[in-house]
Amino acid sequence: SRGLGDVYKRQYQRRVHGEALPKLFQSIPIHTKGYREFEMLSWAREVCPATVRRFEERMKTDRFKKLEDEFRPMFKKLSAALGVPVEKINLKTANDVYDTLLMDHYEGMKLRLPYRGELWNSLAALYNVSQLLKDFDTRAEINWATTKQYQEMVALMDDVVADRSRFKWATFSCHDVNINLLLVSLNITSGDCVLQKHRDRITEPDEKCPFPAQIASNILFELHENDGKWTVRFFYEDQQYPLAGVRNLEYSKFRQILVDSYDPDFFGKCFEPVLPEGEPSNEGWGVLHVLLFIVLVLLAIALLSLVFVTLSKLGGAQKTSLPH
Repeated sequence: SRGLGDVYKRQYQRRVHGEALPKLFQSIPIHTKGYREFEMLSWAREVCPATVRRFEERMKTDRFKKLEDEFRPMFKKLSAALGVPVEKINLKTANDVYDTLLMDHYEGMKLRLPYRGELWNSLAALYNVSQLLKDFDTRAEINWATTKQYQEMVALMDDVVADRSRFKWATFSCHDVNINLLLVSLNITSGDCVLQKHRDRITEPDEKCPFPAQIASNILFELHENDGKWTVRFFYEDQQYPLAGVRNLEYSKFRQILVDSYDPDFFGKCFEPVLPEGEPSNEGWGVLHVLLFIVLVLLAIALLSLVFVTLSKLGGAQKTSLPH
């Protein structure tokens, strides 16, 4: 997990000092842009009302209530160790708590928890689980949130394959959630496998179940051409992982995986009503409500018109009754 080995600290220092990209190039940090300006976060809570509703609905499900109960003893220990009210530590706030402690570690500050101790490892596991489960827990939601990223990638790679572009590499600066979404969408990892690692007290990632994005993480898609045949290789944290079980996947098959994940109405999803999982859709009622609203508006207009006509007649009657 993040911070569970000195290798991560070395990677962090190396990447921050510019060695992650060719010739020491650095992307413009994504945090220089607001959420509303970053199209690949078009579903973010600051922009997309449905994200907040979906999140709140998910927190009420039995699955997440059980997760909260499973981690509750750890919440109490963290509360005592950090001097934070226990109600402030949960699946929602795990990111903030862990990020704060992790940056303290990287900056050489005095730690409020023993680094790599049992409680630190438990907090890291909580962070990993919450990163992969709390925001996007269904395939439909993952597709919705990755559409813009996949569209950008396919457009760039299509141009190279069709010899319309001479780009040697393209880089995107993004948030950890973007990387995590790609990892889950491409079946590189999952919240369930990370949760099982925690239950089995396994604190190191492996090829079958890597952990979510680290500080200064990177994902790399390599596009290779050999005798007119194009293939894709995938790397996460400098380690190659298979795509669809293959380490050199044909580009056409890779492209189809991304295209099949498109959600044509991913912007529209931001304003959909959110139903609890398994509840039947009430689209018919929605149409009925719209029609009822239109009828009420028309009745109100008719009533106002009637009142206006009545007042006009009364005004005319008053005028004719005045003495000359």
